[in-house]
Amino acid sequence: MKQILKQDYNALILKSVKITAGAILAILFASCLNLKYSATAGIITILSIQNTKKETIQTALARGEAFCCALLVSFLCYNFFGYTTAAFGIYLLIFTTLCLTMKWSSAIAMDSVLITHFLAEKTMNIPMITNEISLFVIGAGIGVLLNLSLRPKENAWKDKMAEADESIRAIIQRMAERIRTLDRTNYDGSCFLLLDKQLSTAKNLALTNMDNTLGTPSCAELDYVQMREFQSQVLRQIYNSIQMIAYLPDQAPIIADFFERISKEYAKTNDVKSLLDTLHELILSMKNEKLPTKREEFESRAVLFYILKQLEEFLILKRNYVERWH
Repeated sequence: MKQILKQDYNALILKSVKITAGAILAILFASCLNLKYSATAGIITILSIQNTKKETIQTALARGEAFCCALLVSFLCYNFFGYTTAAFGIYLLIFTTLCLTMKWSSAIAMDSVLITHFLAEKTMNIPMITNEISLFVIGAGIGVLLNLSLRPKENAWKDKMAEADESIRAIIQRMAERIRTLDRTNYDGSCFLLLDKQLSTAKNLALTNMDNTLGTPSCAELDYVQMREFQSQVLRQIYNSIQMIAYLPDQAPIIADFFERISKEYAKTNDVKSLLDTLHELILSMKNEKLPTKREEFESRAVLFYILKQLEEFLILKRNYVERWH
């Protein structure tokens, strides 16, 4: 937990430094070009820095389109109604409606700040229009360039998935222990809450890594997380089945041993072929055994057989993933 908090803190510090450096760089660049209202370039840079590369580029393009519309709308409003507060109010009404319709809401404040410069200067001549376009290009451009330096958080994803895999391995080991006994003390399924949180964090990291990859991103990380999510659902079903066992037939220790084997061999690279072969042998063996005479044994053996079928689904999910990516 401390390591995770430290990583989050370092990420916050890095983003703060990036925003500060970007804003200062934009202001200095605009000042070197003798642009009016050069500080605005720094504000645009701050607003342009997003969490991922794709998000930054998409936002910059959308705001660019919105800025072109803002120039056109403001030109018409100022020319028809003069450089007055009323004219700016009419522009803002039209432009805001347009942005909300086109889903450019993030551009309303930034572009409108640039438009107020025309109101302050009482003109929309070519030099002023060029000045505002330059401020926009510098601010948004530096924001995009800074975010192109973002790297996918592969190590963070691997660490989180390693935690999730270890949680699943521990769950399977506990299942082996519970199949050997009828004691259900402290076996309440709370371990799934931690697993859900770990898988959710891993999925968010996988999605972020995809958005920080320009071009065609690999879905391998996300696919792996989703495979583990499906396996987690199967494990919940097995957990519920174990709770139904009220009698320990002779097959219980054998199946418990198989669960232990799975927990020991549980790894990302395991293609589970050997495990599936053994499982099918267990299923066939149970089918060929004589039916029990006691009702309790019959019901418990039925539950154990159903658990084996659930376990088959669990292993097939992993086999299908391996076939897709290896």
